Amino acid sequence: METGNMKNIVAAMACLCTFQAAQAFDFRLGLGAYSTKADFKELRITGQSGETLFSSDFKDASGINGWTSHGAGKWTSANGMLSQTASFAERGAAVLSIPGTFRNVTLSVKARRVDGPEGFLVQTGVPHLAGGGEWVIFGGWYNKSHGIEQPPFKHVQVAGSIEQDRWYDVKVECTDERIRAWLDGRLVMESATVADTSRRAASAAPAKGAKAMKYDPMIFGHFIEHFDNQVYGGLFWPKHALSDEDGFRKDVIEALREIKCPIVRWPGGCYVSDYHWKCGVGPNRQPMWNKAWAVEDPNTFGTDEYVKWCRKVGCEPYICTNAGTGNEEEMSDWVEYCNLNVGKWGRRRIANGHPKPHDVMYWSVGNENWGGHEIGAKTVQQWGPLVRESAKMMRGTDRRIKLLAPALALPNEGWSLPLLKTAGYLLDYVSIHGYYAGGYEPYLKCMMQTERPKGEIERTVAVLEKAGFGGGKVGIAFDEWNLRGWAHPGLGNYRRGAVMNYKACRVNDRAASYTMADAVFTACFLNTCLRRCDVVKMANFSPVVNTCGAIFVHDKGIVKRTTYHVFWMYTHLLEPNFSALDVDCGRLSDGKTAVPVLDAVLTVSDDGSRRVMAVANKHPDAAVQLDVSALTSAKALKATVLAGDSPDAFNDIGSESRVIPAEVAFPVEDGKVALPPHSISCIRL
Repeated sequence: METGNMKNIVAAMACLCTFQAAQAFDFRLGLGAYSTKADFKELRITGQSGETLFSSDFKDASGINGWTSHGAGKWTSANGMLSQTASFAERGAAVLSIPGTFRNVTLSVKARRVDGPEGFLVQTGVPHLAGGGEWVIFGGWYNKSHGIEQPPFKHVQVAGSIEQDRWYDVKVECTDERIRAWLDGRLVMESATVADTSRRAASAAPAKGAKAMKYDPMIFGHFIEHFDNQVYGGLFWPKHALSDEDGFRKDVIEALREIKCPIVRWPGGCYVSDYHWKCGVGPNRQPMWNKAWAVEDPNTFGTDEYVKWCRKVGCEPYICTNAGTGNEEEMSDWVEYCNLNVGKWGRRRIANGHPKPHDVMYWSVGNENWGGHEIGAKTVQQWGPLVRESAKMMRGTDRRIKLLAPALALPNEGWSLPLLKTAGYLLDYVSIHGYYAGGYEPYLKCMMQTERPKGEIERTVAVLEKAGFGGGKVGIAFDEWNLRGWAHPGLGNYRRGAVMNYKACRVNDRAASYTMADAVFTACFLNTCLRRCDVVKMANFSPVVNTCGAIFVHDKGIVKRTTYHVFWMYTHLLEPNFSALDVDCGRLSDGKTAVPVLDAVLTVSDDGSRRVMAVANKHPDAAVQLDVSALTSAKALKATVLAGDSPDAFNDIGSESRVIPAEVAFPVEDGKVALPPHSISCIRL
């Protein structure tokens, strides 16, 4: 692995700038209701250390001396209770503001809805900011939702209601970076500021009670599809000077060995829903017109070639079957061909010159069969039974195999829950896919996508638990993912007269599209999988070669894109166990959305003697000081850092080493290290 010289890191460290405090908010707090009579008692406002900053027992009218009334409210303070007594006829928000302003505090109060169409609210106004609401609402929108309406914090609205004449324990936390709300001890809402607080100092410490957990290296897997130049003119280039006797590009094989590629999914993707594997084995290959990509495939790279290529790479083969135009028997025949020495298809493999079984252990029933873009798309009613019967026949052929089936990581459980209820008992994994940006999106916009995979994983975990397969009974395989989606020449457009623009594929080759944004996103994605290694057991970067892959193949050689080097760092430098970290950091904003500026995980050796922290700094041009004093007392820390000379830095033909990892020594000053902007660091603690 190239470590290169220090020029990229020096350039990145030169971006160090004056550290600024987080944007601070002085909150104007209060209590209220909307067109509803409500009561409050036992009000207390506490600081970050739990000290009481304000309280009122509402014993008498003096309990609200100096408070300011807004709107149509009628307020009384007596006998230990604050009451808003204006009726629904006097419509509008009724708010009573507490004197002064507060910073980084928690308001606690007991509240009840007495009469009216809604619940109650807590005022959280920021006086110097105008526009929008300024409160946390419980039982708003005619008692159908709870919500946070407070610029510059992101608007949040969740389903929920407030019962009449019931006292609730209400707690609202207001800090510079987030507002959180609890009802009866249960967190019901959280909203992060969209203001930029990314330049403040950060800290990382072991999470309380954290225990090391072995993660599955299959999360560093990859994917290849018969699309454009990924296979033909990519990894498979017969008679080329850089290819071996089987037509496989030797430089690609070596590059994948270098990143310890554990598994590669094949042959699709959308391609597979119109692929019939029997046309691609044996001496008499039958070219096939693929309806998804509207191209002819010569079928010279079929099952036997794929498995042989995987063995040369040193990775596990993972076959995705045709659940579009195929059927259960075609799938099970494929398992027989690969894994048995008997039966019609096991004997056919032997006759084709492969006496030993291929022993393919990973199989998926279909691809994105939930989507209208997919050839042979299925309805919810069709999908579960098809997966169940396919799984029965495939397992009936080889009970060793591990089975996957596509789920859908959406808030709507309408696809995934019926699948699991029907076929979950036969599955080892459900698979989900994610692409988050177009062919070229600016760096900052890409950084705003870094939290999305977390949500997709959590939604899938929730449906697994609801179906009775939580706790790792059925795992998650994120078996297609990338920051950037592919440019497709008309995928899903089957209307009469539609034109397939094959030249559109060439935009995928644009080297300048694959920058430090891709590298940082990749690190954040892998960190997300590591944090949920209890359930995420596989992930497959899409694709591995060409298009928006980690390796670009051309006639004279290859280019290792920025993402390639992230995989090298993670597969070579991380320890085999994950241990939870508590990371406190500012938020990076584009004015509409904000995400944590750092993404960090801690890995630990089996005997606990070695620890490596992988941390991504998403900021485009500012270093972030990270306090590591809770992790180490060292005065300097060795690290491997990937950081280009700009957030838009990329590798290309002729400049293959513009972005490569470098070995650095971070000085530790006052317990802090300075993380370069747009970087990924693997720090040995």
